[in-house]
Amino acid sequence: MNEQTLVEHMPRAKVISYAIWRTLPRGSVLLEDLEQEAMIGLLQAERRFDPSRGMEFPAYAQHRMRSAIFDFLRRIDPLSRKMRRQVKQGDLPLDFGKQAGMLDLVCDGRQTAEERMIAVQLVCFLRALPELYRCTLEALYWNEESYRQIAFRLKLDTSAVSVLRVKAIQTLRKRMGVPRKGAV
Repeated sequence: MNEQTLVEHMPRAKVISYAIWRTLPRGSVLLEDLEQEAMIGLLQAERRFDPSRGMEFPAYAQHRMRSAIFDFLRRIDPLSRKMRRQVKQGDLPLDFGKQAGMLDLVCDGRQTAEERMIAVQLVCFLRALPELYRCTLEALYWNEESYRQIAFRLKLDTSAVSVLRVKAIQTLRKRMGVPRKGAV
């Protein structure tokens, strides 16, 4: 294999990345991140390819690129495979919040599968926020701390805490695909 072979297969890496990206929840991961992982998979394929095994390089490279992307998605997914399977089946455990280690969600058995799925997605998006944003939202909305208490703990101004809250909510809205208030 040589550099020319890699250049020839780069467009395929973008096609594979896009095909997987469009199946994911909007804003959950950047297309560029998937393209990067596909390129890593292509490089791995180039290094590991053994023509004596009877497989054509394009098929092997495609398999390696897809595998690299899915490995990346599993690494960044805050849920375990078992929990992800339960979510897909609508069989979310009642103590999900404790298992997720972030929110103590109240699941009293009356929530629909759709409501529980929305709660799971919210937990996933919250866990993916930068730590300062996540801590600010948790302190305000789950621990019911005042701006002054948070500012004291983080050694910030109360106005800085307000800015953190606004930026955290904007980031959540963007990642979840929720339009701004007043936006059409």
